[in-house]
Order: sequence, then C-alpha cells, then structure tokens
Amino acid sequence: MMPARSYKQFEGSNCRYAFLADINKPLNSYVSYPDKITALHFLGSSETRHCSTTGFSAAKYLRVLDLGESSLDKLPSSVGQLKLLRYLNAPGIKDQVIPSSITKLSKLIYLNLCGCFNISALPESIGELEALLYLDLSGCMEIRKLPESFGKLKSLVHLNLSSCGANGIPGVLHNHTKLQHLNLSYCKVAEQGLLEVIDKLIELRYLCLSGCFSYVPSVTVFDILDRISTLPNLEHLNLAHNYSIEAISDSIQNLRKLDTLDLSHCMSLKELPRNMADMNNLKLLIVDECNDLDMSTLPINKSLIPLPTFMVHAIEGEQSSNLILLKDVNPRTP
Repeated sequence: MMPARSYKQFEGSNCRYAFLADINKPLNSYVSYPDKITALHFLGSSETRHCSTTGFSAAKYLRVLDLGESSLDKLPSSVGQLKLLRYLNAPGIKDQVIPSSITKLSKLIYLNLCGCFNISALPESIGELEALLYLDLSGCMEIRKLPESFGKLKSLVHLNLSSCGANGIPGVLHNHTKLQHLNLSYCKVAEQGLLEVIDKLIELRYLCLSGCFSYVPSVTVFDILDRISTLPNLEHLNLAHNYSIEAISDSIQNLRKLDTLDLSHCMSLKELPRNMADMNNLKLLIVDECNDLDMSTLPINKSLIPLPTFMVHAIEGEQSSNLILLKDVNPRTP
C-alpha cells in the first residue's frame, strides 16, 4: 500500500495511510479516493494553520487522525463526521472552544488535547465518549470546571490533568474505577474530595500528585497518604514539590508493588518510616532537595537506590557522575 506524500496526488491509488503537509487543502486534492484513507498524519509547520471545514469528512473510514505537528488554530466541527475514528491527537489547539460535534465520535478511545492553553471548557456532553480509554488535558489551564457528564467516562484507563485549571477535580473521579494512570500534578485539588475518592481507584499503577499540597494542612496530607497506601496495585507514586508533607504514614509499607517513590523537593519532610526497609519491591527512592530530611532514616535495602541530586559531567570515567548507581537496574522488574 502506497502512502500519499506531500504535494503529489496518486491518481487511482489505493493508499490507506497519508502524510500531508498542508492542512488547508481538502483531502481529495492529494488522493483520488479519500474514503480509502484510514490513518492521516499532518506534517509540522511553524505557521498557524486553518483547517478546511470539509477537509476530514471525505475520509469517512478514518480511524487515526494525528494533528500533533500541524500548528492548528481550530479543530473543525467536521471532525464529528468521522464516525469510525479511534485515535485523535490534537495538542496545542489555539481556539477557546472544542466543537461539541467531537462527542459524536462514539468509537473514540484516544484523545489528546494537551497544551490547549486557551480552551475554556469541554463540551457538556463529553460523557458520550463512553469508549474513551486515554484522555490528556494537561496544560489546559483555562478550563475552570469539568462537565457533570465527565463522570460517565467510566472506561478511562489513562487520565492526565496536570496543570489543568479545573476546580474540584476529585469529585468527578468516583466512577473512574478502571484508572491505571492518573496525573493530577499542580491541579487545584480539593483535599476532602481526594480523601473520599482516592482509595476507590484500586487499579491505579501510576499516581502523580506533584505540587498539589503546597497550601494543604500537613495533617490532612498525612491522611491522604494513608488512603493512598491502600491501593494494592500502585507501582509509581510521585509526591514531589509538596511542601506540606512533614511525615509519611507507616502504612506505606502496604504498597507491596511500589517500585518508585518520588519525594524530591518535599522540603518539610523530616524522616521516613523505619518499616520502609521491608518494602522489597521498592527500587527508586528520590529525595533530591529534601533539606530537612534525616538521612539516617533512609531505608537500607539491597535492591533500593536512594536518589539525591544527580551530577553529570562531560568527562570520562565512572566517577564523573553518580549515574553509575543505575547500572543494571530495571525499576519495573519485580
């Protein structure tokens, strides 16, 4: 199967995958049979692009639409006509609005809107994307509230809300019990809502709460960490840049599968629980810039690598950096 290349039309071609340079031109100016295309990727450009409102609709059997390099200013409403679309990568959209027609994509499983700094709201009917598994809204700082229907996205496995401006985020997570990857770094987290929901996310493998608790009372943070310790499948926990963390609950030992714990820049943290030495699965413990931490409380474990600041220099020899500590280490190996 021959790919449709930029600037050239393949007369009578039967291509399925196309890499195109100009998003302004309709698809049928590149290929004779646009309805044959199943995957479409637009090449990069430094210029802001405007997409033809009919540019996508001709590819009625499209499964993959990648706009990641297109510098697109607005997602056209015609995207809702791609009834078979599974994958939509549209980061950095410059418009304030995502067309409501996007919720007609009932088969969509992947949606990436990261870095869409100007988007002020998601469509109220976003919950109609019930097949969605992956959603990235990181950097969508102007979104102040998530729609009520967000709770209907029960199939979500991967959710990235890093630096998303929405208030009360934990309140919409009650139904997301299938989540395996959750990134809430630098979000406006309602601590009471997080207390109520966090221990229900029992499928979580990765949890990032970096920078979430700078102004939360330390006792409340301690309670939240205690709830996190009930998550039976958690492998990676990032608590970096949380100045309110003064202590870690002894219950952290219950995280039997935890292999990475990032506590870097937790500058109020004074000591670590002694029972962390029994966490045999823990491979990486990052304590960079934990200035008040009593280093004598670091767990002694033959498989554990405590990571302070890494020094890297452009000279030969193992002594040029402490990266040698990572030699022969696979943090995902049980």
